Amino acid sequence: MAVGQVSFKDQKKVKRILVPQRENPIVNRLNKTKVEKYPDLKQEKDDHLRELRKKDQAAQQARVCL
Repeated sequence: MAVGQVSFKDQKKVKRILVPQRENPIVNRLNKTKVEKYPDLKQEKDDHLRELRKKDQAAQQARVCL
């Protein structure tokens, strides 16, 4: 079976709906807004943690100076 494919034990209980015609305007609008991203999650996490450390160090320096 393919990933994400669904199977049923009893085919008689499966409800089937006949779609007379595919509505291309809706599908076309969805395809126009489709965006595929492949982010580098490790890099984003490292950048976020680095920013947090900088803020903490700045706050500690502010406390020490007072």
